[in-house]
Amino acid sequence: MNFTGILGYYNPFTAEAQYNSQLPNTYIPFTSAHESSHQLGFAREQEANFIGYLIGIDSKNPELRYSTEYFTLKSLLNFIVENDPEFVKLMLSNYSLPMKRDRAYEKAFVLKHQGLLDDFFGFTNNLFLKSNQQEGSVTYSYFIDLLLNYKTA
Repeated sequence: MNFTGILGYYNPFTAEAQYNSQLPNTYIPFTSAHESSHQLGFAREQEANFIGYLIGIDSKNPELRYSTEYFTLKSLLNFIVENDPEFVKLMLSNYSLPMKRDRAYEKAFVLKHQGLLDDFFGFTNNLFLKSNQQEGSVTYSYFIDLLLNYKTA
């Protein structure tokens, strides 16, 4: 699964959730929460991310909480970067040393596994999402909309 860009997969026919066990450790806990959200009936990707956030953010498990916080921070920064790249650079420079190591490891992992398979599976996943009345892979960013509405409610 490393070369496909797939972090996890929910099989709706067997109701099984799987994750790529070779992912960086920072990905695994939140990916598990995300896939568990699909098992709970949240089919849309942004909803699964949001429910994964609710599962992980107050967890007593420090790895799950960190993975959730780290995923959320990355999502927020990706949401902001187009409008305020300088702010994002500032935030990245203020990462703690362990966070900088995690980010470097994740980037190296992604770069090592990018290629034609990753492009192909990204394209087919986008088609799959669209065929299921979602807006394609862009739906992952709607997690931020749900999060902001939740935090301001």
